[in-house]
Amino acid sequence: VANLSHAKHYAKVFHMPPIRTLAIVLHSAPFAEADRRVTLLTRDAGKRVVIAKSASKPTSKFVARTLPLSHIEVLIAPGRNLDILSECESIDLFADLRKNGKGMSWGLRMSEFVDRALPVGGHMQEFYSLFLHFLEAIRKPSDPAVPAAVFMVKFLALEGVLPSFDRCATCK
Repeated sequence: VANLSHAKHYAKVFHMPPIRTLAIVLHSAPFAEADRRVTLLTRDAGKRVVIAKSASKPTSKFVARTLPLSHIEVLIAPGRNLDILSECESIDLFADLRKNGKGMSWGLRMSEFVDRALPVGGHMQEFYSLFLHFLEAIRKPSDPAVPAAVFMVKFLALEGVLPSFDRCATCK
């Protein structure tokens, strides 16, 4: 309840309503003493960089939920420079994927790729769905390189830079 009132306070100050959406954590890093800077790929608000207050403290409810590749439901409140992660509920922490070294490695590689390739903001529901399907595919015990290749081709197609497979790119 305190977090919701925090979000409402920021909404009044910055004249922007809080955003409730589904998200996948792309990256998480320490910020200040006990906070974390978390990069999210959201279903409804594109790529967002948020601050999770006190997330580095062992007793924080945000500790496991802000790990890379976590699928979560969030309430994001607007902040002065960076948005604030006010609420966070787990949907799927991909615990089985975290036990699979190959799958986790491919997941983190693709997460970094998505983080670097997509700009902050924008409407990216297709990218969110594609990345979520990729994470679900690599949790299976088969070789994660195949879903990763399919993910890359579909990602490039969404970006509008799909390579030509039917003829030589230089000969055209």
